[in-house]
Amino acid sequence: MPDDDARLAEDPGRHPGVPDAFQRLWTPHRMAYVGGENKPADEGSAACPFCSAPGRSDEDGLIVHRGVTAYVVLNLYPYNPGHLLVCP
Repeated sequence: MPDDDARLAEDPGRHPGVPDAFQRLWTPHRMAYVGGENKPADEGSAACPFCSAPGRSDEDGLIVHRGVTAYVVLNLYPYNPGHLLVCP
């Protein structure tokens, strides 16, 4: 029924916050990142996620592809689904 489809459509006015010209993303899961959760204790090479990821398993390092000169890693705190980073 067309009326049912219209009711099921997402209404942007129902989202938290006040809509503005910036069209900000609502990403409350990122508060863990902002609050420093899982932050390394030191600032050595182990603190660099791009330095430590290749030495981990693909699952632990969030690596989706390894190549000869680069690897592709998922973002632990993404802004949108499928957010990737290519590390040469």
